[in-house]
Amino acid sequence: HLVTAGVPIGPAQLALLAKEGLGSVQLSLQDAEAEASDAIAGAPVFERKIAFARAVAVSNGPLDWPP
Repeated sequence: HLVTAGVPIGPAQLALLAKEGLGSVQLSLQDAEAEASDAIAGAPVFERKIAFARAVAVSNGPLDWPP
C-alpha cells in the first residue's frame, strides 16, 4: 500500500512499483477544486496529482480514496 501526495512519483516509478507488487494507492488531495487545493498545499500541484491518479487508473492499479 502506497500513501502519497502523488507529486514526486512519475509513470516510470509507478510502473516499477506495480511490477514489484504494489497492491493499492492512497492519494492525498487537499480539495476537490484546483484553486483551493493549490492554496492549501502552498504550491500549484493539483493538476500533477490528478495526472498521477490517471496514471494509476491507466495501469489498472487500485486507487483508494479515504473516507
